[in-house]
Amino acid sequence: MLTTDRPDVGLELADEDAFHQRMWRVRRVGRLGLVLLILAGFGGLLGTGPMSRTEVRGPLGLRIEYERFVRVEASQTIQAHIPALAADGYRLAVTRDLLDRVRIDNVVPTPLRTEVLGDRVVYVFAGQSAAAAAMATFHFTPRSVGLVRTGLAVPGHAPLTIWMLVYP
Repeated sequence: MLTTDRPDVGLELADEDAFHQRMWRVRRVGRLGLVLLILAGFGGLLGTGPMSRTEVRGPLGLRIEYERFVRVEASQTIQAHIPALAADGYRLAVTRDLLDRVRIDNVVPTPLRTEVLGDRVVYVFAGQSAAAAAMATFHFTPRSVGLVRTGLAVPGHAPLTIWMLVYP
C-alpha cells in the first residue's frame, strides 16, 4: 500500500479556468490595440495621411499647409500662401517658438532678406507681378520631441497658430 504525507489537491481546474479567462481578455485587448495602431498609421497619426495634413487660413488670405504629426530629425515642409500687402514684395513673420525647436534647411524661393522684429523673424520675398499671392515653402527638420506651437503671420497682423506633435 502506498501512502503520502500530503492531502490530495485535485486538479485545481477552477484556478486554471480563471487564468485562461484573464489571458483571453489580455489577448483581446492586445489585438484591439494593434488594430487601432494600424488604423492610426493609415489615417496619418504616425506620419503623412488624412489625419496629419492640415491647413489654417487667415482673414487676409494667408494660408498655411503643414503636417500635424512629424518625426524628430525627419525632413518636413510648411507651405505658406502669402498675400501681397506691400508693393515691394511679400513678407511672412515666423515666431521664435518654431525657429528654436527646428532647423530651417531651406526656404523656396530664397528670401531677399530676413529681419528680426522682437520675438519674430520676418522673411521678405521678391514681388511676383502675375500672382496675387506667393507661395513660400519652408523645408525644416525638428530637433526635439514634443509639442511645437508657433505662429506665422503677415507682419502687423495677428498670427495664425499652428501646432505639430514631434514623435521620437
